[in-house]
Amino acid sequence: MSSKYRLENSLIYIEGTDVPHNKLGIINSDELHELERELIEEAYQVFYSELDEATVFDEAYFKSLHRRIFESLYEWAGAYRHYKLNERAARGLTAISLQLINRPLIFWFAHFLP
Repeated sequence: MSSKYRLENSLIYIEGTDVPHNKLGIINSDELHELERELIEEAYQVFYSELDEATVFDEAYFKSLHRRIFESLYEWAGAYRHYKLNERAARGLTAISLQLINRPLIFWFAHFLP
Protein backbone atom coordinates (compact mmCIF):
# COMPACT_ATOMS: atom_id res chain seq x y z
CA MET A 1 0.00 0.00 0.00
CA SER A 2 1.37 3.40 -0.86
CA SER A 3 1.20 6.20 1.63
CA LYS A 4 -1.98 8.23 1.89
CA TYR A 5 0.19 11.26 2.59
CA ARG A 6 1.43 13.59 -0.13
CA LEU A 7 3.48 16.65 0.62
CA GLU A 8 5.78 18.87 -1.34
CA ASN A 9 9.00 20.22 0.17
CA SER A 10 8.41 19.34 3.80
CA LEU A 11 10.34 17.79 6.63
CA ILE A 12 7.26 15.90 7.82
CA TYR A 13 8.53 12.70 6.14
CA ILE A 14 11.18 10.39 7.41
CA GLU A 15 14.02 10.94 4.95
CA GLY A 16 13.81 8.67 1.93
CA THR A 17 10.24 7.56 2.68
CA ASP A 18 6.68 8.75 2.26
CA VAL A 19 5.97 8.11 5.94
CA PRO A 20 5.46 10.98 8.42
CA HIS A 21 7.80 11.18 11.40
CA ASN A 22 6.23 9.32 14.27
CA LYS A 23 7.08 8.61 17.88
CA LEU A 24 7.63 4.91 17.19
CA GLY A 25 10.08 5.34 14.32
CA ILE A 26 7.92 3.30 11.94
CA ILE A 27 9.17 3.67 8.36
CA ASN A 28 6.90 1.17 6.58
CA SER A 29 3.68 2.66 5.16
CA ASP A 30 1.68 -0.54 5.54
CA GLU A 31 2.74 -0.93 9.16
CA LEU A 32 1.88 2.69 9.93
CA HIS A 33 -1.55 2.43 8.27
CA GLU A 34 -2.33 -0.76 10.18
CA LEU A 35 -1.39 0.86 13.48
CA GLU A 36 -3.53 3.91 12.68
CA ARG A 37 -6.46 1.60 11.89
CA GLU A 38 -6.00 -0.26 15.19
CA LEU A 39 -5.81 3.00 17.16
CA ILE A 40 -9.03 4.24 15.55
CA GLU A 41 -10.86 0.97 16.24
CA GLU A 42 -9.79 0.99 19.90
CA ALA A 43 -10.70 4.65 20.30
CA TYR A 44 -14.13 4.17 18.75
CA GLN A 45 -15.17 1.87 21.59
CA VAL A 46 -14.01 4.37 24.21
CA PHE A 47 -15.51 7.43 22.51
CA TYR A 48 -18.83 5.71 21.88
CA SER A 49 -19.11 4.72 25.54
CA GLU A 50 -18.43 8.33 26.59
CA LEU A 51 -21.23 9.86 24.50
CA ASP A 52 -24.22 11.29 26.31
CA GLU A 53 -26.69 14.17 25.93
CA ALA A 54 -24.11 16.63 27.23
CA THR A 55 -21.55 15.81 24.52
CA VAL A 56 -20.87 18.88 22.41
CA PHE A 57 -19.71 18.17 18.85
CA ASP A 58 -17.63 21.28 18.36
CA GLU A 59 -14.18 21.99 17.02
CA ALA A 60 -12.55 21.42 20.41
CA TYR A 61 -14.25 18.02 20.69
CA PHE A 62 -12.99 16.84 17.29
CA LYS A 63 -9.47 18.12 17.92
CA SER A 64 -9.54 16.33 21.27
CA LEU A 65 -10.63 13.09 19.59
CA HIS A 66 -7.75 13.33 17.13
CA ARG A 67 -5.29 14.07 19.94
CA ARG A 68 -6.51 11.18 22.07
CA ILE A 69 -6.43 8.73 19.15
CA PHE A 70 -3.01 9.61 17.80
CA GLU A 71 -1.02 11.17 20.65
CA SER A 72 0.93 7.94 21.16
CA LEU A 73 1.98 8.04 17.50
CA TYR A 74 2.33 11.69 16.43
CA GLU A 75 3.67 14.80 18.16
CA TRP A 76 1.15 16.88 16.19
CA ALA A 77 -1.93 14.88 17.17
CA GLY A 78 -4.93 17.14 17.77
CA ALA A 79 -3.34 20.22 16.23
CA TYR A 80 -3.99 21.91 12.92
CA ARG A 81 -1.09 21.59 10.55
CA HIS A 82 0.55 24.71 9.23
CA TYR A 83 1.81 23.25 5.98
CA LYS A 84 0.22 21.75 2.91
CA LEU A 85 -0.43 18.08 3.58
CA ASN A 86 -3.02 16.45 1.38
CA GLU A 87 -4.54 13.15 2.36
CA ARG A 88 -6.39 12.29 -0.84
CA ALA A 89 -7.79 15.81 -0.72
CA ALA A 90 -7.87 18.66 -3.17
CA ARG A 91 -4.43 19.98 -3.99
CA GLY A 92 -3.53 23.00 -1.88
CA LEU A 93 -5.99 22.34 0.94
CA THR A 94 -4.52 23.91 4.06
CA ALA A 95 -5.23 23.89 7.77
CA ILE A 96 -7.06 27.20 7.58
CA SER A 97 -9.42 25.91 4.91
CA LEU A 98 -10.01 22.76 6.97
CA GLN A 99 -11.18 24.97 9.82
CA LEU A 100 -13.61 26.72 7.48
CA ILE A 101 -14.88 23.45 6.01
CA ASN A 102 -15.35 21.92 9.46
CA ARG A 103 -17.62 24.70 10.75
CA PRO A 104 -20.78 23.52 8.92
CA LEU A 105 -20.00 19.91 9.82
CA ILE A 106 -19.57 20.79 13.48
CA PHE A 107 -22.80 22.81 13.40
CA TRP A 108 -24.63 19.84 11.90
CA PHE A 109 -23.32 17.45 14.55
CA ALA A 110 -24.20 19.87 17.33
CA HIS A 111 -27.74 20.59 16.17
CA PHE A 112 -29.09 17.67 14.21
CA LEU A 113 -27.87 14.47 15.82
CA PRO A 114 -30.40 12.83 18.11
